[in-house]
Amino acid sequence: MPNKIDATGLQCPLPVLRLARGCRGLTSGTRIEIKATDPMTNIDIPHWLQEQGHRLITQKQSGDTYYFVLEIK
Repeated sequence: MPNKIDATGLQCPLPVLRLARGCRGLTSGTRIEIKATDPMTNIDIPHWLQEQGHRLITQKQSGDTYYFVLEIK
């Protein structure tokens, strides 16, 4: 079961900042699920993951909510 981060209601850049804080100190292979309502997260989160070397497992949208599951490098 992945760690969960709720970034709903937050606007850019706060969802990515909350994700970055949530990743601190986690061991390689740990999975995190983040949900957000800011459409910019579709660009910002994958970009941040690529910069950090983390792996995007899934990305989906349900209504106005965006879900991402990632794996820490």
